[in-house]
Amino acid sequence: MTIAVVGQGRVASCMMPALREAGHTVVCQNSRAQELTADAEVYLFCIKDDALPEVIGRMHRSQPDALMLHTSGSVPLSVFADAGHSRGGVLYPMQTFSKERTPGNHGSAGGSPAIGSALDFAAIHYFIEAAQPDDLPTIQHLAATLTTEAHIHHMPSQQRRQLHLAAVFACNFVNHCCTLAEEVLRPAGQTFDVMLPLLDETVAKLHQLSPAAAQTGPAVRWDQSTISRHLDMLSNAPLAQQIYQLMSESIREKCKIENR
Repeated sequence: MTIAVVGQGRVASCMMPALREAGHTVVCQNSRAQELTADAEVYLFCIKDDALPEVIGRMHRSQPDALMLHTSGSVPLSVFADAGHSRGGVLYPMQTFSKERTPGNHGSAGGSPAIGSALDFAAIHYFIEAAQPDDLPTIQHLAATLTTEAHIHHMPSQQRRQLHLAAVFACNFVNHCCTLAEEVLRPAGQTFDVMLPLLDETVAKLHQLSPAAAQTGPAVRWDQSTISRHLDMLSNAPLAQQIYQLMSESIREKCKIENR
């Protein structure tokens, strides 16, 4: 298919080479343009959530009958109808995207295999939805050119929002905790790469155990002396100290529930 990708951010930068590798013709469309200038079978909006209503409304005026899809995990399908567009849909790839990890960009050498490899689009789960039943096969086909059928899921907006919330906890918040860990390491003269074997094993365990069963650390044991020392060490970083305290309390409460 000919696909116009609307946007220039991280998702667009990763989606465009993946679509080309899948055999599609990909053209770029600036989201700041006053109308859709590209001639395409599908228009794929890879832009910020807050910008979608205004950009869809503006683009609808030039292509009122085009099939338009967005890639957001949290924006409902109704954003198209609200903008007056009847042929809307969703193609949500549940993945974290960085421009340094696009298909064909294999990063720097060294480190674990996952660090040096490009993002594998075939391993991504895609969640799709369509306003018009006749458009669902097209969206399904588009997703199938990027991944296996087992990784394509029909999901309504409310469930997709729950999925996106879970992804924020599992990905964005975990990555932020790694940022905080990197800051804690600096006074010890260590770089973050010493954490990578620990993180690799943490993720590997989750392929066999539930997250609750895989949980370890001082909060599981409620080792109060260690927790108190850690909190004292964070006295100059009050926000990180609060996060540590809340996370420890949350882990303790979850362990209590699991052990009942």
